[in-house]
Amino acid sequence: MKILFTCIAILFSQAVLAGNWVEVKGGAAPVEVEPSVLEAALWEYIATHSDQEFQHKDSYTYQYQAVNDHGIRINAMCGSSGHWDLSEGFVGVMDGGTCFFRATYDFKLNAVVWFRVNGVA
Repeated sequence: MKILFTCIAILFSQAVLAGNWVEVKGGAAPVEVEPSVLEAALWEYIATHSDQEFQHKDSYTYQYQAVNDHGIRINAMCGSSGHWDLSEGFVGVMDGGTCFFRATYDFKLNAVVWFRVNGVA
């Protein structure tokens, strides 16, 4: 029964994710991350704090890395990113508007505490 519940939980958690989440190596602290929680908090923050127009959330790929024992840095980009090994380091883009944005999520506060959208060239 426990195995069945675990399988259902894994399938459900993947079903609610819109984007692809990739952990970047070299984080400051080991942290258990539930991407569906991060993604929900991120898009709730965007909906309530930004008036910019974003792509549909399923078009983004997300990189994440622990910055300390309670914070996660998030880097989001539109489309697939087959050009880079996303686990090796954060992709840095200077412009691109809402197709590229960054955020920090704090586990102690259960909230996005910093958010920036890239500029437009």
